[in-house]
Amino acid sequence: MKETYNRTSAAYDLALFDTTLRRPKEETAKAPELEVVTVSAAKKGNPVAIIIVAAMFTILFMAFILCKAALSEVNLNVSLRQNVLDETKATNTAITAELNGSVSLEQVEQYATDELGMQKVVHAQEQYIEMDTGAMTEKAEDNDGGFLFGISEWINGIVEYLGIR
Repeated sequence: MKETYNRTSAAYDLALFDTTLRRPKEETAKAPELEVVTVSAAKKGNPVAIIIVAAMFTILFMAFILCKAALSEVNLNVSLRQNVLDETKATNTAITAELNGSVSLEQVEQYATDELGMQKVVHAQEQYIEMDTGAMTEKAEDNDGGFLFGISEWINGIVEYLGIR
């Protein structure tokens, strides 16, 4: 079913704004009567449900407290470990600086001269030697053990070539 629409604008209907044409409304609506409630809203609830809800809130509160305590303990442990790490880093830096200072070339030279009685080489102490640059290799003696020794060497050569040993 199609509804018909009024194509006129209510903005130009001055009769809507004329107060002389309005009729006073009849008072047909009565004021509501107030009821007196003798039972409070808190007492209307089911006691078992109230106990269950209270127990759930208590358990959640205790779980929250336990989580906070565990988190606090972990944070304390982390801070203690961080302090140990910082102290170890400081000790490492001090030992590294001491090591770098103790291995300097001047300290090695001073230790050699003072403690070991060594001195620097002077030009007069240098002495050059000459070597014979002839044949520096020596030939091993030919160990001829006889006919059986030759056969044994030949067999060992074949075994070595084949990779058996």
